[in-house]
Amino acid sequence: MISLQTSSLKKVKVFVTIIIFLFFFVCFESQAVAEEGNALSEEFLTVSENKKIAVPFELKDNLIYIKVRINGSEKEYDFLLDTGAGVTVIKKSVAEALGLEKSSVIQTEDLLGNTKSVDIVTVSSLKFGDINFVNSDAASIDLEPLEVDFDGVIGNNFLNLFLVHIDYDRCMLTFSQDQCDLEGFDLGEKLDFSFSDGGCLIIKLKIGDDIAMDAALDTGSGGESFLQVPLKHLEKFKPYLNCKQVTSKGMVFWGAYGGTSTIVSRLSELKLGDIKVNNLPVQFFATDYINIPNYFLSHFNLIINYPEMKIYFIENENRHFNDNKLIFGYTKQMDSDGKQYIAGIWEDSPADRCGLQVGDEIIRETFEGDTVRIVVNGENGEKEILLEKDFLLPPVEN
Repeated sequence: MISLQTSSLKKVKVFVTIIIFLFFFVCFESQAVAEEGNALSEEFLTVSENKKIAVPFELKDNLIYIKVRINGSEKEYDFLLDTGAGVTVIKKSVAEALGLEKSSVIQTEDLLGNTKSVDIVTVSSLKFGDINFVNSDAASIDLEPLEVDFDGVIGNNFLNLFLVHIDYDRCMLTFSQDQCDLEGFDLGEKLDFSFSDGGCLIIKLKIGDDIAMDAALDTGSGGESFLQVPLKHLEKFKPYLNCKQVTSKGMVFWGAYGGTSTIVSRLSELKLGDIKVNNLPVQFFATDYINIPNYFLSHFNLIINYPEMKIYFIENENRHFNDNKLIFGYTKQMDSDGKQYIAGIWEDSPADRCGLQVGDEIIRETFEGDTVRIVVNGENGEKEILLEKDFLLPPVEN
């Protein structure tokens, strides 16, 4: 059994990001994970025996789910393992049901600059596998409007004492504190990492031979997510894009408290050390950092060596990157009355070509394979449309 103690979060600023583009991801950030009083330290760690701790996980929509008990609860809660999270988060409804004591209130801001207040709560025990965190603080955030199916997030402030091996093929996490446990691995490509001001893991990537940039390593970004890039870098990236830019109408990208439009294209080549990925779809939107999602990461087996601040990418020959995505071409949003509306449409997509409009109310959807029969009510009254998936981007030119 490993027992850990964390002290209060100090000066925490939490960011929550949700992307909905036929996928979603959640990213939580705080002040730097190394901030005094926030990150775990060796003085709070006791180990009964030196061993590796295996924790199975479920991979759903390219998100890593583990089972967690809170304050000795009989129930096991579903938490995400999120390297894009500086702090640990508990869903507000779960915190209230367990009677977790509120220690403070902080102002939060989502990725798009929208703000909201959230509570900080105290957790006497948070346990997964043979790892137990005691007397820790967590951000209590209302996730109900986002319709997510997880109860919380394990962030870097809980992970920073370990070697963490993520085996995507076996769906197994292994936690260790012995550097000798790296022996026996074909460690593949080794990259240094640092922590961002928000507590995310940051590595260097290269675009072509000229551009080197920081990127966040984010296991909390799910679905078949594209590489996500700040819109401010679009002009810098244009010489390395090999297809036209596809723009959305309305909102296809959501922060926790609001949405925005986005642009998608395809990147000729991305490099992580000596690893090269060609023809990678890339999405540009109003954010401040490049984000590498879990879909990308799951093409490798990862070893994150937190004590040495190094990441090992072990290539997996059984997994291949897609250079495109089949879509119906619309996103949707629910209002406070439970009605669903078309929130965003991709240009020249099946939804766009069939005349769907942003703001149309969705009366009914019937899915069958790669087709959907959708009934909407818009400016011209009610209509029924049959959509068949098509590729978002033009095919790769040889």
